[in-house]
Amino acid sequence: MSILSRLLEKRGVTEDELSGDEKVQFNQWKKTLSEEEISVDKIKEFCQKMVGVVEGKWRSWDLTNEQKAELLPYHTVYKAIIDVINGSKVEREQLEEYLTKLIER
Repeated sequence: MSILSRLLEKRGVTEDELSGDEKVQFNQWKKTLSEEEISVDKIKEFCQKMVGVVEGKWRSWDLTNEQKAELLPYHTVYKAIIDVINGSKVEREQLEEYLTKLIER
């Protein structure tokens, strides 16, 4: 029995009796609990989304230049994480290419 099933049982509720918002939250919790590990691809995807969010806020007319400047460290960190992930991939590809050439000689 999962922890979510035990919670519903304790509250005397079934999954079918949950309201719309409760079902959304329940399904989100279920998905979170079912995932084993966070992959590098998921981290990269998250960082790319956050870069898009920051860049979207920069385009907003509602923010002052000071507020936009406060977003710069976030953008820098997310981009740096993406670059590290991509860099290791490029480095691996270059090493594989080099080793392949050594084998072919």
